[in-house]
Amino acid sequence: PRSRFVWFLALGAACAMHPRERTSLDYFATRFGRQGRAVMTVLSTALMIACFLFIIQLSLTLVPNGALQTSPSLNLNLGYVFAAIPAGALLILPPMIRNVWRELGEIGLASRFLVLLPLAALAAWILLAPDAVGTVRAAVLGVFPNLNMGLALLVVFLIAIIAGVPIGMALAVGAFATALLF
Repeated sequence: PRSRFVWFLALGAACAMHPRERTSLDYFATRFGRQGRAVMTVLSTALMIACFLFIIQLSLTLVPNGALQTSPSLNLNLGYVFAAIPAGALLILPPMIRNVWRELGEIGLASRFLVLLPLAALAAWILLAPDAVGTVRAAVLGVFPNLNMGLALLVVFLIAIIAGVPIGMALAVGAFATALLF
């Protein structure tokens, strides 16, 4: 039963992403003009895409390790349960990419490349760099040596909320970033 809940959650999140049915704080995004809102939407959606790409990369280790375990009551291979994580991430990515593409239509042609190029470089770095997390961790903790977990979670969450990231995803991104840093 709990294993089905994980799958329902992953599939439900993907279904909600298609019609853009999500709760987000748009107070700050409405302060910008049409083009500024489009840039904020592209950047916040790109943040979520980067997070999901990294989750997929991490699940290449998680799912095989989960396959070595079984649930005590049902004797179910937990690899099937943990497979919901990359499956949900893969299902969420296409509507996010579609939303980025639509919003890029609102931005002028020259600005479109200025937004797309760093996003593509970030995605490639996350997927291809052998120790991308270690590099980010060293950079952040080098600048803020006394940073604690609660403050890191709060700062990342607030930045994501201001950028227009949906509230649930902003909390997930904050928790994910905190887990990576500590």
